[in-house]
Amino acid sequence: MKPVSIIPFIMTTMTQPLPHASAKTVAAIGTIIDNMLQHRTAAFQITYEEKKRITDPANLVTELLHGASDPHFHAISHYQIGTAVYATKTILTIEIFYLEDINQLNYVNQRVQQIVAQIITPTMHLHQKIMVIHDWITTNVHYDHTLQRRTAYDALMHKSTVCSGYASLFWHLCRAAAIPCRIVTGTGKFEAHAWNMVQLDNYWYHIDSTWSTVEDTHTPFSVYRFYLLNDKELQRTHKVTVLSGQKPLPHAQMQYREHLQQLGRAIPRLRSMIQQIQQKTGLAYLEPEYTVVGIAQLHKRITQAIQKQQTHVLFGYRGTAHSAQQDLRDVLNDVKSQQMRSATIKVMLYPMPHGFTDDGMLVDVQISYA
Repeated sequence: MKPVSIIPFIMTTMTQPLPHASAKTVAAIGTIIDNMLQHRTAAFQITYEEKKRITDPANLVTELLHGASDPHFHAISHYQIGTAVYATKTILTIEIFYLEDINQLNYVNQRVQQIVAQIITPTMHLHQKIMVIHDWITTNVHYDHTLQRRTAYDALMHKSTVCSGYASLFWHLCRAAAIPCRIVTGTGKFEAHAWNMVQLDNYWYHIDSTWSTVEDTHTPFSVYRFYLLNDKELQRTHKVTVLSGQKPLPHAQMQYREHLQQLGRAIPRLRSMIQQIQQKTGLAYLEPEYTVVGIAQLHKRITQAIQKQQTHVLFGYRGTAHSAQQDLRDVLNDVKSQQMRSATIKVMLYPMPHGFTDDGMLVDVQISYA
């Protein structure tokens, strides 16, 4: 929650009158607040005139701020709420301190339009648009380990920000590309964190471009490890926090792998695009043609690679890390005894890409020849 102080009157030293609006419903107050946030108005007043008095004005304003448009609420550093209650009206005085002022927001909007024009073409499918947005951010923005840069402006101007800046920039790029998007807050690895949800076809997914950047880049497909996850997959590492008054978050129930499979069956002409996405994200290594089951198939895959003089083989292995290590040890010992001493084999085991699959490992085999 944003820091807030509640005082009877504020801005008493102001010589210029504050922007002022009147409202006769709570919904109208919310609309005014959202508009003020979008324009980064520093301080303003709202007169509420209705027979039904607001019993807790400060709490109401706090909830309405929580319900404002995602990137504008998340641009707030802290705020103050002043109230003056009369017989027939309540005057709310609200002062906002922003992380990103209107000039910085205008810069963000301008740069976002330029970026979208560069990376997105009219012929792109929605799946491709989301991927290029994700890839642009994870390629061009770096995590600010000083924790000083926190906005989309920082991400674009300084190429560095923390999770809130990643999430805000992702939202702006999606909006410019007409992709429904939300900013989500909660915890990740027991620390305050922010990420996004996007709507793809009729399904919603979580996407964490921050962790896609800071995860171990030496692990295959690590940049897509937090790419388009459903609620169940996300809950392994993240916990969502919904503030009082915040618009409810959509449910994410579809697994992206299954989504792509359904899309390929329904629209055959998209299969080439889908295969490219599967290869790039590592999802292909969850499919049967890229997966081995049991020691016999494992032995066959490695010996065939040696016979073909291949230097690199990557495949999925169904089983636990322990069983994979044991089976690989047995296979490599057998290979050495089969007159294949000219081949030097190095094997690395990684978690299965995407979705945190429990029953498999990614096997990376590198082979050199004398």
